Amino acid sequence: MSNKEQGSIMKYAYTFDDIQIIPKYSEIESRSQCELITKFTKRYVIGTPLVSSPMDTVSDSKMCLAMASHGGVGVVHRFMSIGEQSNQSRKIKEQEKLVAAAIGATGDYQERAQELINAGVIVLLIDVAHGNTKQVKDAIKWCKENLPEYVDMIAGNVSTREGARLQGLPEWFDFADQPNPLSYKQLGNGVNVGAVYNVIKAQVLRDIDLLTKKTDLIKAVLGSPASPDSNLKSHKDFHSYVPAKEIIIPEEYGQLKLIK
Repeated sequence: MSNKEQGSIMKYAYTFDDIQIIPKYSEIESRSQCELITKFTKRYVIGTPLVSSPMDTVSDSKMCLAMASHGGVGVVHRFMSIGEQSNQSRKIKEQEKLVAAAIGATGDYQERAQELINAGVIVLLIDVAHGNTKQVKDAIKWCKENLPEYVDMIAGNVSTREGARLQGLPEWFDFADQPNPLSYKQLGNGVNVGAVYNVIKAQVLRDIDLLTKKTDLIKAVLGSPASPDSNLKSHKDFHSYVPAKEIIIPEEYGQLKLIK
């Protein structure tokens, strides 16, 4: 189904490569004065905003313990037996750390989730490449209906408005589409979303009560456009572009054809 048939138009939107945080004057004398505590989920916080990926080459119990020792958190990967993942989760729990672990959305995910909780896991991450599917929706529903209330859920990846609704994110949370595939995490999927704008806006709105003294930050984020379309338009109007037929291809690339 085309974007036109869906009633939407692809637009440009800011993503990570488009943003540079410009340093400003500071009176902070030491990094120890900085507060880095942030929410990992809606109820659990971490001291350092760093989370290691639930990949089999990254996050085992050793990595998760190392992350926790520095204030972050690791998510125990799911590419092992239920018993082994539960044992690794117990190792983290024994040292009284926040325990997070990954499950899938099919197969043994229900049994795996229950065993992980028995091992001390309090955050479950549904680890799939594309979160906007019926399987993920059903897995989220099952977890919310059958697991203890204290267990928080993370599910992803999400890249569209519909996906955000599926994840249970609030109505105002949205990812703007854009056609350029060369940015953000989803390079392999050929999908690009205006992630940085939407993530920053979501966090500012979520923690606005904690940012009462940061009025400049609030104004800058909430007052910024979701898409640089207008700026791009003026830029394109100002500059002249060479038509494809006028582009000269060097002889060594003579076999290439222009796609019009």
